[in-house]
Formats: sequence, C-alpha cells, structure tokens
Amino acid sequence: MYNYLILSYYFVACFLINSFYEHFQKNLSVLYPKFNKYDDRRQKYIIKNIIKSNALYAISLLSFPMTIAYQYSLPEVNTLIQFVGMFYVANDSVGLYKVKNLGPATTLHHIISTSLGLLTPVINFYDPVPQMLLIYALVACYSYNVNYYLGIRFLKEREETKNLKNQAFMIYFLLCLCNFGYHGYWLYDNLNNLTNPHIIYYTVITPLIYDDLKLLKFLYN
Repeated sequence: MYNYLILSYYFVACFLINSFYEHFQKNLSVLYPKFNKYDDRRQKYIIKNIIKSNALYAISLLSFPMTIAYQYSLPEVNTLIQFVGMFYVANDSVGLYKVKNLGPATTLHHIISTSLGLLTPVINFYDPVPQMLLIYALVACYSYNVNYYLGIRFLKEREETKNLKNQAFMIYFLLCLCNFGYHGYWLYDNLNNLTNPHIIYYTVITPLIYDDLKLLKFLYN
C-alpha cells in the first residue's frame, strides 16, 4: 500500500530545501566575495551542491545505527528508510527546478532519483531488489565531499581546493569500485536467474553509473 504520509515528507523536504537557497545565497555572498561575481544559475548550482553535501553527510551518519537496526527486520526500520529516502531525493528534485541548464547526464540522474524517490512510499526495502537499491544509494551518501568540492571550487582558488579534489576523487573511486563491484558480481553470479524486477533495476541504474563514471573522469583530470 502506498504510504501517503511518507510522500508528504517529500514535499516538506522540498519546501525546506527550496527555502534554504535564499539563506545560503545571503551567507555565501558575505563569506565568499567571488560568489557575487557569478550569475544566478551558477550561484544556484553552487548552493545545490553544498546543500546536497550536507544532506548526504547527515544521512551517512544515520546509516550506522540504521544498518544495525536493519538486521532485525523491523517494519519501523523500513518506514525510517522511506522517510530518509524522501530527503535523499528532495535536493535533486529542487535542483531540477532551481538550476537551469544542468548537463544531460546530471538531469537524467536527478529525474531517475526523483522517480525512484516517489516510489519509495510503496517499497519494502527488505525485498531483494530494493535491498540492492538501498546499497547503491547508501554507498553514494559517503561521497558527500564530492558535492562539497563541486560547489566550493567556484568560491576558492584552485590551489586551495587541490587537496579536497584529490581526496574526493580517491574516496569516490573506492566507493564506485565497491558499488560497481558488488552489482557486477551479483549480476555475474545470477545471470541465469534474473527476474523482470532485476532487469528493470539494472536498466534504471545504468544512467546513474554512466553519470558516476563521468564525474570520476572529471575529478581525475
């Protein structure tokens, strides 16, 4: 059954994140003089990534107690995952609305994450395919410093962000290696036992993997 209460949290999260844009715009313009030199689109791109980095950081902290609780297969834990999932995708949804002319790969990434997010209220994350989605999303949360770099690089000099960029690349590379490795091994091991939900899942995450690879290439160069 679709949980409309969980869906309501999505709209609350979108409202809160949308209101944060003005707050960040005022504060960044004071803290970083370079911020005022950019047009509205660039400013919102910076804000989007800084907000997302904070959201992913908060979820990554929550993931440790949630992972322990998940082992007990409690229905309350599934509800909590659904709730957190709403906030996970809300920033991407607001980003689609606020930031004009995002790249095609990023736009598709945000559309997919938003679509999956709107399905979250009906998903049981103890089922096999949702478990895989949960792993993919959870690993992505630990790359919060990548989004921080994507935003802050416009506000500091290149030399000031060089170490951050290198750290972001190494962490992102290792996380992608774990994520792709897990999904690749599972696919290889179950190639003859694929169900329609598995095929749909792997089809849906393919653009996300492509976007991850593009971002890795960008961080490496």
